[in-house]
Amino acid sequence: MVKIVRLEPIAQETAIETNGNLLSILIKKDLDVLKECGGRGMCATCHVYVKKVWMHYLP
Repeated sequence: MVKIVRLEPIAQETAIETNGNLLSILIKKDLDVLKECGGRGMCATCHVYVKKVWMHYLP
């Protein structure tokens, strides 16, 4: 299943498979994600924040 992800405040959108790794897919699609450590999970700049209204869609 494919979902559309919108990055704010940069207003970029992309389609992502639901079982994929979000950061890896965003980097592969060359979207402007802040990742000071290159996406290795060491600097905390690439966190994802989900708005409360969308929480019921999470596993």
